[in-house]
Amino acid sequence: RVLRLSRRFKVVWRLVNGLLTAGGTMLSTTALISLTLFISGCVAVEIITKDNDLISNPSTGPIVHYYFGSLPKSCLTLLQFVTVDSLAAVYYPLIVEKPYLSLFFLPLMILISVCLMNLVTAVLVETSMSFTASEQERERLETKEKIKQALPDLCNLFDEWDEDHDGSITRAELGKLPIDVLPAYLVEVMPVDSMSELFDLLDVDETNSLTREELVDGLLNLLLLDIPRWAIEHVKMLRLIR
Repeated sequence: RVLRLSRRFKVVWRLVNGLLTAGGTMLSTTALISLTLFISGCVAVEIITKDNDLISNPSTGPIVHYYFGSLPKSCLTLLQFVTVDSLAAVYYPLIVEKPYLSLFFLPLMILISVCLMNLVTAVLVETSMSFTASEQERERLETKEKIKQALPDLCNLFDEWDEDHDGSITRAELGKLPIDVLPAYLVEVMPVDSMSELFDLLDVDETNSLTREELVDGLLNLLLLDIPRWAIEHVKMLRLIR
């Protein structure tokens, strides 16, 4: 339970760190969106707020006055394109009255609602993937260092497990041992639950015995190489065939 809890905390830490590392990206995105809205608001003032036909029209006059009465109001109205919040009630009457306004609203919708929002998502995903990759590399280096420290202990344990002192251990000798006989920091990252499973995974030549070299090399490959079990078994079998 403690190990599972620590793994969950790792996930929480990754989420929190992802938010922290994405702070610069979010600020840059906010600045870009604000600049886009400001420029679009200036354009809206020129082509909508100052249009006498729209102001005098009974159906569009209240819209122009309420949504585009000033530059701040125009920017706040165009902010709806970010959230895609009830846009039709704003642009539909204006476009019906002045069809050329579609050349203003449609590119704005594509730029803000689609392009910028998807760009933000892509940057956040890329940041998260980069952080995850760096975390995995750090964990791999830590595991490698722990295994290096465990090599002398593994050699001594092999001598203890080799009851008949013939330089190899059988499945019977290894299978009766609990997985906890391995160093604790190896048990944490070991992808097996028993010594019998470990023996079956390392004994790819099916000789029912493991030498010291096979045990140590097998553990190194199993814990350090980011490849599936079957790939390790296939590589060793090919070596034996050669």
